[in-house]
Amino acid sequence: MLSNVVIQGSFSLTRRRYEQIFSELIQSLAENPSLWGYRRTESSQTPYEVDSTLPGTPFNLHLIGSGAINIPEELSNVLSKHVELTYPEFYALMSKTDVCVPAFSSTAYYVSQASSTFATCLESNVPILVTNRMKASYTYADESRVTMNRPAAMGEIAAVQALRSGSAESFWASSQVPYNPQVRDHVDRMMRDGWYRSKQGFQDFKKGIFDANERVMERILRDL
Repeated sequence: MLSNVVIQGSFSLTRRRYEQIFSELIQSLAENPSLWGYRRTESSQTPYEVDSTLPGTPFNLHLIGSGAINIPEELSNVLSKHVELTYPEFYALMSKTDVCVPAFSSTAYYVSQASSTFATCLESNVPILVTNRMKASYTYADESRVTMNRPAAMGEIAAVQALRSGSAESFWASSQVPYNPQVRDHVDRMMRDGWYRSKQGFQDFKKGIFDANERVMERILRDL
């Protein structure tokens, strides 16, 4: 079961959609806390707690980065913030997560500024939840062995919820998106492919990149 999702990078709201992610997760928790492995409490400080009577692992959203960020009270038991990690700690934690959500809010990450998130996830064997726009900008990672492709009409949390539960029915029931057969087909493909990506798939993919780089270096050296 998809349980550990990571957003990696600066905690700047101008760089990543933290507020939107938090809002979408809070709404989904309110509608169905058990889907995420939680139950409501009587406390206003920690409205949700892990429901140990449920099967599977409770959902946890890991924020790995730097800077300050306010965590909503509703998510105090659902989010884990990690700062000032050593390199070994950083990569050990990354490798234990199931899926990475880039959550880009800045258009710069698509046109002028490369994000380290893609390279970090590939190095850590963590599949990345992408859109077609992301794949067009990060063409080296346009490969189903290392990514999951969601339609842009489907938010990150809606996609994570569908992949965790194995059903996109909640998205269709609550979506304000007019019926579109292309979006339907896109969601169906995402669900068929699922979220798990094998380590062997990552290794084979990275070997292809290394081999291609080596061939380029050989051509450059021959031209010197």
